[in-house]
Amino acid sequence: MQNLKYKIYPSLLDAYQYYASSESETAELDLLNKINRVPFTSEAASKGTIFNEFVDLSIAMRKRHKLCYLDGIALQIVEQLQDALAQQYTETLISVDGANVLIYGYYDYLLQDTCIDLKTTKEYFLGKFQKSLQLHFYPVSLIDAGCQINKFEFLVTDFKDVYSEIYDVNYLNSKQILVNSCKDLIRFLEAKKHLITDKKIFALD
Repeated sequence: MQNLKYKIYPSLLDAYQYYASSESETAELDLLNKINRVPFTSEAASKGTIFNEFVDLSIAMRKRHKLCYLDGIALQIVEQLQDALAQQYTETLISVDGANVLIYGYYDYLLQDTCIDLKTTKEYFLGKFQKSLQLHFYPVSLIDAGCQINKFEFLVTDFKDVYSEIYDVNYLNSKQILVNSCKDLIRFLEAKKHLITDKKIFALD
């Protein structure tokens, strides 16, 4: 893409939001480590990744063989997502103060007019994920690609129950939120450029 200046993914926008509101002494370092893709271990993140992969595999196997040997929470989620398109790349290009910014990622599931993000969490409360930038990026990118997206759903489990947060899509509002969020992150990137080793974020890969 010509004149592309930044490449950003939605969880990085979420990480910046956390940094901006955090009082932790390590918040800046944590954000820089994420930008620089420094490896780290997290039991909760690993557990969530494994569960997502398990659900994806179960959906694929069920589509192929019409069988399911699951029970409990996993079965409930697989049944809800069995007709969904899973784990597809999507992107959108936005302009931030004249700079072209590519936001990219893989959505979890697409089912009819609803984009679904599967979350695992230790504790859940209603609205826990409503500030996530995924809520705005995935619908915008899919609509820009020609899809009709009217709803965005966070499908959440604490491994005991399954919860659902469903939001109506407002394309123009979400687009503006993405622009504002990227603008804030870009200010940080430029101020800390000397500490950033992974140049992909500056579209230099």
